[in-house]
Amino acid sequence: SIIPLTVYYLAEPYVEKNPWHPSPFYTDFFRLSSAFLNLNVMANFFIYSLTVRSFRKFLCTKIRQIFPCFSNGSTQQGRPSGGMTPNIRAVNRAPTARPVVTRNKPSRPGKTLD
Repeated sequence: SIIPLTVYYLAEPYVEKNPWHPSPFYTDFFRLSSAFLNLNVMANFFIYSLTVRSFRKFLCTKIRQIFPCFSNGSTQQGRPSGGMTPNIRAVNRAPTARPVVTRNKPSRPGKTLD
C-alpha cells in the first residue's frame, strides 16, 4: 500500500534534518516504506490470480500466445485432458536427419571392428 510512503512524505518537513548524522526516520523508515510499496505490487499479482477470474483468463490467453505448443486441448477420445497438454502440431521443428548406417569389414576372419 502507499500509506507508509505517504506518511513519510507528509512527516518529512517536520523532522529535523542533519546531513552529518541522518536520523532513523530518513534511513530506516524510508527504506521500510519503499519495501512495503514494492511488496504490495508483487503481492497484487498473486492476489488477482487467485481471486479474479477475468485476470486468470487474461493470463492464460497471454501464455498461449507466448507458448503456442501448449493448449488446453482434448485427448484422442474427445474427453478433456484436464490440463495443459503439448500440441505437437504447433511446434515448428527442423526435420531430423536419418542416421547413416555403415558396415565395417572385419580385418581378420571372425573379428569385427564394432
